[in-house]
Amino acid sequence: MNKIINRFNYLIDLHTASFGRVNSYYVRSDMNDPVSAVLAKLQQPQVILHNSGQDGTLRSAASSRGIKAITVEIGNPQLFQNQYVQWSYMGVMRILSYLNMFTSNTPEPNTPQPKTILCSKGFWIYTHTGGVLEVYPQVNSVIRKGDLIARIKNIFGNIVDEIFASSHGVTIGRSSNPVAMAGDRVLHLGIIKKENEVLAREAKENY
Repeated sequence: MNKIINRFNYLIDLHTASFGRVNSYYVRSDMNDPVSAVLAKLQQPQVILHNSGQDGTLRSAASSRGIKAITVEIGNPQLFQNQYVQWSYMGVMRILSYLNMFTSNTPEPNTPQPKTILCSKGFWIYTHTGGVLEVYPQVNSVIRKGDLIARIKNIFGNIVDEIFASSHGVTIGRSSNPVAMAGDRVLHLGIIKKENEVLAREAKENY
């Protein structure tokens, strides 16, 4: 921390989903911090998730030292997703240009950036029992409270559990691993910010 992080003025932490999960192209940022909010918006992701800083992360460590930081989640592990790579690259270039750290002559891509959904909070939905997991919503899809989002089947194909959305929101990420145990992650649900909603000073997720 002392040799590296303390030398930073800004931090863009680039991630993908972990093994067995898939992500949308999204940014975690403290949207109550004016500078971090600008950095997040310049990335022009599919989703911005308001998160004041999860304990133990590089971003939270940087933020605790007054360093403006965002985390950029760029899709799926061990996979080149060219659209996400292009979007995130252009986002980093926009940030560097905004900070007067680099002048880019790279034109904006012909493919338009996605329309960004701002989420005031997010949380994971977990399994209650083990079995073969089927998750239905795709990443970046809007779901409504009560929608069937997943089923657990036994080895004979019989349904042993059904999982429904507890709130209206957007699918930030989801499990792609069909082998599930009780307590495994199913779907990362972002709660879309309402008009005139005040963002919480502390917003963390149930990792």
